[in-house]
Formats: sequence, structure tokens, C-alpha cells
Amino acid sequence: MEYLTDEILRNVINNIQQNEFDSHDVIKKLLQPRDKGGYQKEYVLELKRYIDDFNGNDPIKQLHMAIGQKLSTFDDIIKQIGEQVSHNIRCEETPNALWQKV
Repeated sequence: MEYLTDEILRNVINNIQQNEFDSHDVIKKLLQPRDKGGYQKEYVLELKRYIDDFNGNDPIKQLHMAIGQKLSTFDDIIKQIGEQVSHNIRCEETPNALWQKV
């Protein structure tokens, strides 16, 4: 990812207060205002890249899948402990990864 850098995602993880959280929590945190630890501008710019490369797939879903995959590379600060169903940004209940800080 170009705009949602490792540094940004690590900052978001560090700013989540719970020890356990899911990928939807990370995405929701990204969408918060900057003064609340969010990165709206970077999220929108990253989403635009997925829209520009539109191949018939849902660009929001594709970006969120990429975020989840990227989270799995941060094994020095989090580990996946399972899956859970929670509300995504479209208020739909969908399964996603459950993480724990290490």
C-alpha cells in the first residue's frame, strides 16, 4: 500500500486501547479524525488507487482485504487469535480476523 504505510498502521494499532480487536476496529480507527488517531486522508487516497484500478470488484472490499493481509505481517506487535463477526463500515455483519497485542 502506498498511502496506508506500515508506520500509519502500526500507529493505529498502538492507539487502539483494547488488547483484543478485529480488523474492522482498525479500519474504523483509520476513518476517525486526525485528532482522534485517524488517517482519513491516507485512507481516501489509498481507496482512490483501488478505484482507479477498478477491475469489477468492490474497491472498498478490496482495500479492506489488503489492510487485513497487511496486519498479518506485524507479528512483532500483534498475533491473530481467530475470527469473529462484527459490523463493517457498511453496518453489515461480516467475519474478519481477531487480533491480540503481544
